[in-house]
Amino acid sequence: FTEACIEAAVEAGFRRSANLDVGDLDGGLGYEWMNYRDDARRSSYVAFLQPALDRPNLRVETGAQVQRVVLGPDRRAEAVEYIQGGKLHRASATREIVLCAGAVETAKLMLLSGVGPAAQLRRHGIAVALDQPELGRNFQDHPNVTLFYRGRRDVDAKYPQLYGFHRANPKSDHLRPGQPDTCYVFYPARSSLREMMMRMLPTMVLPPALRERSPLPEGVRSAVSLAFTSDALRRFVARLYGTVVILGKPKSRGSVELGGPRASDPARIDPAYFREREDLDTLVAGVELARKVTGSPALREWGATELFPGRWARSTKLLETFVRANAMTTFHFAGTCAMGTRDRSVVDETLKVRGVAGLRIADASVMPSVPVSALNAPSMMIGHRAAELILHGR
Repeated sequence: FTEACIEAAVEAGFRRSANLDVGDLDGGLGYEWMNYRDDARRSSYVAFLQPALDRPNLRVETGAQVQRVVLGPDRRAEAVEYIQGGKLHRASATREIVLCAGAVETAKLMLLSGVGPAAQLRRHGIAVALDQPELGRNFQDHPNVTLFYRGRRDVDAKYPQLYGFHRANPKSDHLRPGQPDTCYVFYPARSSLREMMMRMLPTMVLPPALRERSPLPEGVRSAVSLAFTSDALRRFVARLYGTVVILGKPKSRGSVELGGPRASDPARIDPAYFREREDLDTLVAGVELARKVTGSPALREWGATELFPGRWARSTKLLETFVRANAMTTFHFAGTCAMGTRDRSVVDETLKVRGVAGLRIADASVMPSVPVSALNAPSMMIGHRAAELILHGR
């Protein structure tokens, strides 16, 4: 299946890339080996933390929710408060604190600690330690849509291992020449369709009031799980595959704000998908390019009956409707505590929070502009660089 996909992509104007890690992504498509060792995927915990668990200078607390960073009167980060087992605990810091909770939770923790737009903090009754208007702004994500196809035989691939990159919208005025703006993933449905439906279907069929503190979401998930015990459905899914089209370089910028004054209150996320018209144009162009690939001889021979969106969506207007109705998150959140050289930037070039002593941020929230790639490896790189900067500073 994957070889047929590569051949079809080459027929549609891509080039086969032997190594996606060399930096020259535009127009390339090939195998992404991901962070595997043998048959197991290595998370950052397995790669970096697990081997260090026996070190005497490391203590790991689990089942804990951080409440805030405690700032002293001189705006120095003195401690972290967290709830564990229903009790409030405090971990004091003699040198510095490093936040790496991600672009949503790190921003929320900063706001709960009194750092952020002053008006927003006062609205939630939080004392303003530092008025930082940029904190929580510049939120970015990679919205995606999936086109589903039915093949003539079972898909002989176990996970989405093919990735391609292309400049679908050459008219873009915010990207340099040769910068890809879209990513393409060939997705064997049986690898995770059941899990995806269990996660997404409750939010698609239930109104918000019924999603919280209600048994209905669990009921929907149970129904999906039961449906997938059917031999007929499993045989159908075995021949199902998708082409995921991802907007890699969004122009739109969203925000993360507090949803309440407590750490248990979920953040309010405005992803601002398609706020800039150019983003919609780019993703629609990406869908058209993906269709060109699946319409190439190599995949036509394999079998490429389009089930979704289907033959009805042919005009640009109809594709825009499809994209707006079906775009979903890729969970590549970035940018809410952006690094920069300006005084208004949340962190400086050494990842230190401007205006607060003894506090750094080391996650995707510091990215001024989200890369076209997934954020797994870049986030690990930021963490590794943070460690180098801390050691160098000592």
